[in-house]
Amino acid sequence: NYPAEYMASFMNSYMDKKDRLIAAVADCRRMGIEVLQPDINKSYSKFTIEDEADSKKAIRFGLAAIKNIGSEALVPFLNSRKENGPFGTIEQICHEGDISSLNRKAIECLVMSGAFDNFGDRTGILEVSDRISSLAQDEANIRNSNQSTMFEMLGDSVGTSLSSIEIPFSSTSDHQKRIWEVELMGMSISGASNLGKLLSGFGNDVSVMLNQLQGVNGSKPTVLVGQISTVVDRFTRDNRPFKVVNIEVLDGSLEAVVWEDVLNKTSDLWDPGRIIKMKGKLRERDGEVTISVTEANEINLDKIFEEGKHETKETYPNGSVVPGNTADKNSNITQNQNGNSQEIAKPVASRKKLMLSIKESNDAGKDQMLLDDVKRLLLGSSGNDEVGIEIETESSIVVMEWPPVKIDATPELESKLAEVIGSSGKVTLQSLMF
Repeated sequence: NYPAEYMASFMNSYMDKKDRLIAAVADCRRMGIEVLQPDINKSYSKFTIEDEADSKKAIRFGLAAIKNIGSEALVPFLNSRKENGPFGTIEQICHEGDISSLNRKAIECLVMSGAFDNFGDRTGILEVSDRISSLAQDEANIRNSNQSTMFEMLGDSVGTSLSSIEIPFSSTSDHQKRIWEVELMGMSISGASNLGKLLSGFGNDVSVMLNQLQGVNGSKPTVLVGQISTVVDRFTRDNRPFKVVNIEVLDGSLEAVVWEDVLNKTSDLWDPGRIIKMKGKLRERDGEVTISVTEANEINLDKIFEEGKHETKETYPNGSVVPGNTADKNSNITQNQNGNSQEIAKPVASRKKLMLSIKESNDAGKDQMLLDDVKRLLLGSSGNDEVGIEIETESSIVVMEWPPVKIDATPELESKLAEVIGSSGKVTLQSLMF
């Protein structure tokens, strides 16, 4: 295994070659090196090394590796961030961070790739990207004319209201984030870490990325693991049923065709959201890859290991090593209720995140009672799922994580919270698999 420093250097050498970059990120995941999503406060033009809390080294995604972001255009901003940053608000970036050399398109690409995630929801920030761009340009023009900044000219009493950027109330789905990230970076970074850890238990003979399928001989069976996103039922000319299934992998998606003979054996597997391991023959037409499925089984996310308490070594049938298996020591294949085989996954549970979006009212007492009821419900449902809170005020949206609180994000809890919050906001349940 290569150290993180070597991999970061390699990735910087191939920033303009997406296929090499995608392969390098996949290698990092297989070696247990985390690749962190771009961050406007932490990323530089190139890939850099960051120290994590557990003394491990991680690689922070370079901003210049994002589509439509040039290295030269980043120089003024990075210089201003070194002097004035890190920035706590988008307004502060416009005021003190020189992003005037980044046009609106570049700002939108940074937002869609996740670089502004600490300031709010991506869809919401996208809706005000023109405001961000124009405010940054106004500030730059004032600086260049040697005048006071807009904040200083307007004064504290009115500066905040006239120079603020209100982020609309919204919630971007994990699926949409993946689409944007694959388009702009060639792969999903923000949501793929858990899936990447899961898939790293498979050997090199199991494909988890489109990049691995390039040049594969179509006459030779291919083994692929991915997550089902959509399923379409179809019929042949002689009225025989088959399914066309969209399979999402770490750097994109492809179609899988499940013909009648295989469908009869695996009919209950093809539901959106499931992780499926399949074998089949590849076919490429007009640059699009499809796989004709001959075998399939579900990756059983419920069969997790005992939180690392017993470190033993088990192997998949392909020979790759998996630590800590607490299942049957002679096999990692189980049967589900319908008789189909399921493969025991690595120790990564299917986690969720509960997002609470609450609008602030003019009644402080009413707001306090609402928050008390919300906290009571959350603290009464302990588990392993995460909680995030968005508070919408008259002038802005404040996004907070609640790390100390881990909940069991059940539909019942979601329903109770929605009833308590009512018209004051909404409750959104997100999957953390992608």
